[in-house]
Order: sequence, then C-alpha cells, then structure tokens
Amino acid sequence: MRSSERKLPPEWPTIRTRGLRLYAGTAFFAFAVFVCLFVTAGAAMSGDYSGIKYTLAFALFFATIPLYGWSAAPKSNGSLRVEDSDEGSIVRDAWQPFAALLAMTFSMGLPFAFGAYDSLPHPYRWDGLGGTVFFGVVALVFWSYPIAAAAGRLRPGSITFTSDGVRQRGWSYESFLPWESIAGSTAAYNGYPSTLIIGYANAQWERTYTVGRFWRIDRLPPVPLVEVDHRRMRDDAVLLHEFVIRAVGETSVG
Repeated sequence: MRSSERKLPPEWPTIRTRGLRLYAGTAFFAFAVFVCLFVTAGAAMSGDYSGIKYTLAFALFFATIPLYGWSAAPKSNGSLRVEDSDEGSIVRDAWQPFAALLAMTFSMGLPFAFGAYDSLPHPYRWDGLGGTVFFGVVALVFWSYPIAAAAGRLRPGSITFTSDGVRQRGWSYESFLPWESIAGSTAAYNGYPSTLIIGYANAQWERTYTVGRFWRIDRLPPVPLVEVDHRRMRDDAVLLHEFVIRAVGETSVG
C-alpha cells in the first residue's frame, strides 16, 4: 500500500516536497544545459575546439543541480526493506541523493581542472604556473568530496536498531543513542517529513564526524536525537515512520 493510500501522521501536512521552485529551477537549468550544448555545437561546426570541454563541463554541472532536487524527495513506493543482521535491524538511505551530490562536486571541479591543464607553462617558461596551481587547487577542493567517498569517509547513511540502542550513520557522521537514553519517537515536519527518535537531555549520546569540518555535508543535531529524514531514505515514508515508531515503542515497553 502506497503512502498516498495510507493515513499520514497528523504532523505531516504532506509528503510531497517537489514544489513550484523545483519545477522552475529544473526548467532554468535545462535551458542552461541547452545553451551550453548549442554553443558547443556551434563551436564544433566552426572548427573551434578550444572551449568545447568547458561548455560540456558546465552543461554537466547544470544538469546535476536539479538531479539532486528530484532524487532527494520522500518516497511513496509502498516498499519497506529492513535488513536483518547480527548487529540488528537496518534501514538505509537511498543512494541517489548522495550520488547526485558527488556528481555535482565532481562536475564543479572539471572546468578548473581544464583551466589548470591549459595554464601549464611551456618548457623553460613559468608564466602560467600560477594559474595552473590556482586552478588545480580549486579542482582538488571540489574533487576531495568524491575522493573522501571513495575512501569511505563519506557514504550513504543507515539507521540500525540494535539490542543496545539506535545507531545512525549519516553521510558524514556517526551517532549512537542507548535505549535507556531514549524518551520516545514522534513525527515532525520542517518543510519535509521526518521521524525523530528523541533522547533525554542527559542522554549518553555518542557522536562523531567521520571527516573534517570542510567536508561535513550533513550535520549532527544540536541535542540528543536521531532524525529519520525521509527525503534521503529509500523506503516508503509512511511505512518507515510506522516501523520506527513501533521499534522504539516495543523496545521501550520491553
């Protein structure tokens, strides 16, 4: 049964987050991609190939921006996939929003990488070295996100309900709330539907970031809390919400 056929929690006015802004933004960036491809085609027909790589790089970047917006949305697919493991029951993030974000940072680095290459000094001349270093550093800054993902420091998240508590792996952090520190769970809405697993103020809350400050693409809550952001989850928002509420309630009763 899909979310549209089930009763939403009263805190959720809707599970739809794709509004007019996303449609307008998609139309704008689609036009930007068209302009880049049009310029590319015109340059190729005239035999001027020097700037083609830049226009193609910008076309790729413009295409990835709405891709993230469309992929980061609550699901109403009627699916709930709970993985049973030795550690506990696991629900996972969808991989698409994370991949779209990495594609965006990679494509942002391409024009600067091309600029670094084109600025390489000729033999026995150093007049282009400054540009190569500058553009190369900027490209590496953007590409450090995919590199961190390849190293496993950034990755799609998950929430594990263990016998000891709830463990969350965000894109760039890890946290753990023991059951005795959990006060309960509830639905919430802050422009998007979420489910909150709330800890006491004096909870024994373990948390850490897996990367340095610059690479933190998501943030820990300011208080003991596990937020299930349904925009990032792979499962049906209502079904997953009911599962979380039930898992927390049964453990609290137990």
